[in-house]
Amino acid sequence: MTPIVFFLGTAAELIKVYPVLRALDNQNRSWKVVSSAQAPYSFGAQWKEFGLREGFESLSPRSTDLLSSGEAFFWFLSSFVSGLFSRACRENFEGHTVVVHGDTLTTLLGAILARWHKAARLVHLEGGRRSGNLWRPFPEEISRRLVSRLTQLHLSENAKCAENLRKEGKTNIVDTFGNTQQAAIDLRSDPASKTWEKPYCVLNLHRFENMAFQWENVLRVTKASAQGRTAYFISHGHVEERLGLKKAELEAAGVKFLPRLGFFSFLSLLEGAEFLVTDGSGNQDDVALLGVPTLILREEIETSTALAPAGSGLLAGWRWPEIEKFFAEYKKYRRPPQKADPRILQAAVGALIERGK
Repeated sequence: MTPIVFFLGTAAELIKVYPVLRALDNQNRSWKVVSSAQAPYSFGAQWKEFGLREGFESLSPRSTDLLSSGEAFFWFLSSFVSGLFSRACRENFEGHTVVVHGDTLTTLLGAILARWHKAARLVHLEGGRRSGNLWRPFPEEISRRLVSRLTQLHLSENAKCAENLRKEGKTNIVDTFGNTQQAAIDLRSDPASKTWEKPYCVLNLHRFENMAFQWENVLRVTKASAQGRTAYFISHGHVEERLGLKKAELEAAGVKFLPRLGFFSFLSLLEGAEFLVTDGSGNQDDVALLGVPTLILREEIETSTALAPAGSGLLAGWRWPEIEKFFAEYKKYRRPPQKADPRILQAAVGALIERGK
């Protein structure tokens, strides 16, 4: 039986695919992970934390994560051209069920190459997310819409995402009743204990466009977060470069910088936090279950499960009256923690196995 091939490139993608890989192991179904090398350093670190049973194949000898949007563009272009004529791509994709995840550049790259190299079936996990704005988030919204055009089996996290696809004329859609990252939360093992300086909050701000166009606001919200508490700032490589001399200024204001943590370690940090400040989409799925008050610095959100009143998040963009109100009232956003819906893996893995025969 040929293995199901997962084409992934970032730690976030691996986190969301991890519970699917575990479930496939439980069903004695073979799988293989091929890395695009979009973020090889963080991807490899996350693989190690998960302790997955076998290694992954990489299409590139790259060892460092992309640090700018310009670098990402040229990486995508070169990976696309080389992938069209790559023997390794052909051998990994031709005749196989190929799974891509989400909306990264790797997702789009994998979808194109899988169809070019005659994959037996292209599956899009987390299909159907839509922000309603083609240009925000960029390039994720464009990526996910293009991938949907190429996909032959759409695994959508809820009825709304499935309906988005039906409105676009798509068929062969499976509702997985939730995001697979929520299932990953339930699979965690307790990392080595760590004493954090309470009270504290967590900041995970890393989007390229915010580092370029909202930098003063990033600094301002970081300082505001540290008032009356320690602010743990997750430092991505490109953010570290951008900080420069500002890092010492923020440290004097009560900010402590942490290297990127593995998923399980990050959850441990997050659970004890007063609140989270983020501009990413992956954290939305964490807080939807953990119930941690969350300030989301985005203009659009692809799924509403994390937002108040049902969820613990506030979508504020960079509107300072809303940001300041959150800091004053964040405690009212806390929600009881929840368990992931057990149907998530049943639906996702069931669809993969049934259509991978």
